[in-house]
Amino acid sequence: MDEQHRGEEIQEGKVGIRKLLLPVSILVLAALEVALCLGLIRDGVSIMGFLAGLVVFIYLFYAGVSAWVVSYVRKKGSRIYRRGNLFLLRQFASKVRTMQFTMGTLTALFTVAILGCTVALMFQDYQDQILQSKFPFDVQVYGADPADEFADEFEVLNKETTVEDSYIYRIYENGTDPVNVWLYSHLQVFGTTYQKPDGTADVEKIREEADGSYCRYDTYMGLSDYNRLRHMLGYQEVSLRDGEYLLHIKERVLRETKDFTDEIRVLGEKGVLSCAGIRTEPFSQDGHNGGDYVIVVPDAEISAMTPYYSELAVDIKGKAPADLERQLDALGEEQDFGGHPQREGNSCYGSDTIVSYAAVNLVRDNLIPEVRYLLLCIIFPAFYIGLVFLCVALAVLSVQQLSDADKYRFRYQVLHQLGMGRKETDHLIFRQLLWYYLCPAVFAAAISSMICAFISRKFIFYTGVHTPLFQYFGGSCLLFIGIYTVYFLITYISFKRTVREENKR
Repeated sequence: MDEQHRGEEIQEGKVGIRKLLLPVSILVLAALEVALCLGLIRDGVSIMGFLAGLVVFIYLFYAGVSAWVVSYVRKKGSRIYRRGNLFLLRQFASKVRTMQFTMGTLTALFTVAILGCTVALMFQDYQDQILQSKFPFDVQVYGADPADEFADEFEVLNKETTVEDSYIYRIYENGTDPVNVWLYSHLQVFGTTYQKPDGTADVEKIREEADGSYCRYDTYMGLSDYNRLRHMLGYQEVSLRDGEYLLHIKERVLRETKDFTDEIRVLGEKGVLSCAGIRTEPFSQDGHNGGDYVIVVPDAEISAMTPYYSELAVDIKGKAPADLERQLDALGEEQDFGGHPQREGNSCYGSDTIVSYAAVNLVRDNLIPEVRYLLLCIIFPAFYIGLVFLCVALAVLSVQQLSDADKYRFRYQVLHQLGMGRKETDHLIFRQLLWYYLCPAVFAAAISSMICAFISRKFIFYTGVHTPLFQYFGGSCLLFIGIYTVYFLITYISFKRTVREENKR
């Protein structure tokens, strides 16, 4: 009863005004969610504004929560007299009111911890799912000269490895670019850069200012070359009839565009070709077998086209030497993957954004460890930051609760003298600590779930991984809960021991 009138701790003045802070904070969060969904968070200024909005939301929320708890107690709700609820509500409202800055800071730390672990899990998943398929051939070499026979490359390969199979082929063009124009004007990665105000493709801008994601002209491959490469990769061969073509495109791109072949006109020697199908198997389409796509046509159609650039695909026995890619690169240090004097505009790198790798020479056994190392430079810091922030926040929360144990000795002693048994006291302590621990944790989980859903959706969309939307967030929460439980149990046992020692005395 005395605790109810201790205004110096709970500071209940002007509760009505402070109650408005909770709906205001919810409106701020809703506005931030709308900004994420509409894609308004794009540049540095909008990101800073988003973070500032989160900070405002967090601290307004705690100020509003304490006012609503106090208001509920004042109205003498039916549940406040059950199982020590009045005691717990008063203690909780006082704690949130006097420590709202600390609680807000802990919430921010927990949010960053969950986000850090989520990002680490994202790139780990990419490493496990996509990395192997990015480089399907043991060795692949790009030649800017359409007549290149790769004599120097074969000399190095025969010296350093045992070549089991190899194939030289050409990528062709026919002076048209319908697929390039369609992708530049429809893929989300390019936005409205290559669109006119009415939303149609700005063909002139594409041909003059395109960023190099695709070659100047559409890239074509003959059916016999295509089937030879499919055989090297263990894929089933395909067939085409006269007047047909096949589109081989990255699965990630097709998941975004769906089947768009009805919207393009692929010209053959005798007119418009019809699409016989779409293939999406891993096919080294980061600038070698086209950028994102290659159009496969019958060999009779290829004979009327112009060779664009050369490619060499090789299968080797065993593992490639650690410096094989370096030796191949040394053969053409004067070349530039972004443009060659032989045919200007006959190189590209595709539309990958989050993880992108383009090179003249691809040696799978050299590249995969290299890219894994680069990804580890993201995975380890993100995971480490998340773990450190989590442990720091939990340490602060635990130390603060244990330091308050001395203050609560007398209060629990009074409850004991009023007839509350040991089990009831232990249960009340458990509930009190659980409220303090759950409040910033659940709040942080609510905030981070919104952000994680956004970044996970973007990550899955732009990398092509096959992962449920909330899997990364769920994995982070499981780790979070495990560490959280350990800290909570240690704090509970220590807090209970302190109170019991006082009661014994």
